[in-house]
Amino acid sequence: MRRIVITLVGGMLIYGAYHPAQRAMALVVAGLSKIVFIGLVLSTGSRFLAAQARVAIIVDTAMVLLFAAYLWHLRADSIIENQAVALAEWA
Repeated sequence: MRRIVITLVGGMLIYGAYHPAQRAMALVVAGLSKIVFIGLVLSTGSRFLAAQARVAIIVDTAMVLLFAAYLWHLRADSIIENQAVALAEWA
């Protein structure tokens, strides 16, 4: 089951890379998947916090932060674009 989820999320990210209209959705799904993984690993306690798991948590946290920064940038650009259109229509 885990491999199927990883394959589907990876496919969505590749699809989103070539289709900008779907990019935000792919990043949200991938980010949520990574957040759930991080939460599950941390909820099991120190049993899985060996060196490999610690590295995976750090890398996945960095990816979630990058996804969030990109989505925030898209949102800010959208707000600026909408204001510019509204101003142009008003003038």
